[in-house]
Amino acid sequence: MVLVCAAAQTAVAPVSEDVLVRLKAGVDALEKGQLETAAHHLLAVQPRLPVLADYVGFWLGQARAQQKSFEAVPGLVEPVWKTALPSPLAGRAAVLAARSQVERGAWQAALKTLSRVAAEQLPQPQAALLAAQAEEGAGNSVGAVTYYQTVYFTYPLSDEAGDARTALTRLERELGERYPQPTPQLRLDRAGKLEPLLQGVTP
Repeated sequence: MVLVCAAAQTAVAPVSEDVLVRLKAGVDALEKGQLETAAHHLLAVQPRLPVLADYVGFWLGQARAQQKSFEAVPGLVEPVWKTALPSPLAGRAAVLAARSQVERGAWQAALKTLSRVAAEQLPQPQAALLAAQAEEGAGNSVGAVTYYQTVYFTYPLSDEAGDARTALTRLERELGERYPQPTPQLRLDRAGKLEPLLQGVTP
């Protein structure tokens, strides 16, 4: 990915070798979990790679999120939404920023961040789970149920489905008669995705 991005940048404007070396060093450090080293290199090249502002900002956001510097993440990924052409990182950046906002209890900000990207571009079920958590945190328990049900019934094999099931059990108890029951289609979706796993299993 680094080499592809660097090639794109070089095709547009000359880039010195040291900038590309530091860019690669920053991404390599990020992949190895050397977060402060990664941030050091990426911050150094950021002003010199405007064409790659979305990528550099996203990588910086990842580093800060892993360091639990959640307040810095939304601002770091902001360049993703300011590129001349739509960035392929838009969905992943929205999830990264929204997760940082949920961690800080910035519920409405998280919902607004997720809404900046078309639904089909958002990584699922991560985005739906974040939306559910944000809606619940903001006091909209009924709205949260809808998102939790999307995760649980549409993505039953995901890690997020377990979190959704726990939340739905709790909210059904809290909401009582106000609890929105899942639609028949959702139930069918879940059954259809679990059926291949159950084939050949003896009751």
